[in-house]
Amino acid sequence: MQKILENQQINIQRKVLLKALLCLKPEPRIRLRISKIVKV
Repeated sequence: MQKILENQQINIQRKVLLKALLCLKPEPRIRLRISKIVKV
């Protein structure tokens, strides 16, 4: 149960990070790399 909660938190943090990174409007190249790292 604890593991699931931890995973959910990590996923939320990742999505927040991804949104923050995309707000910076990085180059398409970098954007692709980000979306590969963070599978949304």
